[in-house]
Amino acid sequence: MTFSSMDWLATGDWFALCWFGLNVALYAFLVDWGPTRVFTLTTHMGFERRRWLEVMAERETRIMDINISQGLLSGSAFFASTSLLAIGGAFTLLTSDLDLDALMTSIGLPHATTPWEPKALLLMAVYGYAFFKFGWGYRLFTYSAILMGAVTPFDAEDRAERRLRLEKAIRMNIVAAGQFTRGLRAIFMSVPLLLWFAGPWFLAASMTLVTGVLLHRQFLSPPLKLLKLEVGRDG
Repeated sequence: MTFSSMDWLATGDWFALCWFGLNVALYAFLVDWGPTRVFTLTTHMGFERRRWLEVMAERETRIMDINISQGLLSGSAFFASTSLLAIGGAFTLLTSDLDLDALMTSIGLPHATTPWEPKALLLMAVYGYAFFKFGWGYRLFTYSAILMGAVTPFDAEDRAERRLRLEKAIRMNIVAAGQFTRGLRAIFMSVPLLLWFAGPWFLAASMTLVTGVLLHRQFLSPPLKLLKLEVGRDG
């Protein structure tokens, strides 16, 4: 099947796509925009990032903080390059003569009767979104590292200027982490799109599962309970 012969998607595909979009919007509302965002793992880690940089500002030697920043940069760079490879893989689906039906059969999955080119295009769009988020996150982590270096020593006399420089570094780091998190979310949510090649109901079911897992991590996961521990309490 060639791109020029692409037909309209079936009704089940449109239903699955709408369900995919609804899950994306619901998750974004609960985690990013709505009032529930204050209870998320991401928000609590934002508090810890602020605490980290406030403690850093009181340290005379900041070698450990440099190492942490390098780790954040490395993670962003890794996922940005991985997203590029994924874009290339999705593009290959559009340009090669791959017998997708035979491939799906060989791994024990059914194959959909609707065209697979729109699915590959949507995959490319999602991976492209992830690449831009990871790439921008990498840039912002670099800016954060520069701002961290600009924080004046802990014994500086101008406390107001020192606090302002520290606040810039904190906010830049939190914004960078938000970009990285959105890129990672896109990677997770691309998995149901891969299963879409087996049929629309695979997309709908797997998207429901992925959204549930991600919401559990944000609101009910053990790492969140760990961050909520208080001094004098064992959780």
